[in-house]
Amino acid sequence: MKTNAFLYSSKVWLTAVFITPFVQYLIDSFTSPYGSNGFWVFYSVSIGVILAFPSLILFWLLMLCLKKLASITVLVKLLLTIAGILLSVLMFYFSSNQQQFSTESQYFPIPYLIIIVCSIWMYELPVLDSERYREQVNA
Repeated sequence: MKTNAFLYSSKVWLTAVFITPFVQYLIDSFTSPYGSNGFWVFYSVSIGVILAFPSLILFWLLMLCLKKLASITVLVKLLLTIAGILLSVLMFYFSSNQQQFSTESQYFPIPYLIIIVCSIWMYELPVLDSERYREQVNA
């Protein structure tokens, strides 16, 4: 059932990578006195795909490690939420200069974190363990 874990991880990751720049664009257009540049959205998506790709791999590996807990959906989603938040914060920390990680740049990950958490809880968690799947089908 590795495919199910990868599909779930990909859905969560793609949702965050593609929706966050649009949310950030909307926030900037209301809060910035100069508005926001539409080109920035496409730039953010392309950079986000590159910088967040290691997070996708780590998130998928975590899903494979959690396959024994597949029957406890809330616990798995809670652990994935914590991991998603940590991976996101680390991604933004390492993508910016560690010395320049100031309070002004710390508000930017907030929409990304919110979308990661929402997508983890919004998408249905796949059955990861084939033995548990057979038990559920035969029951």
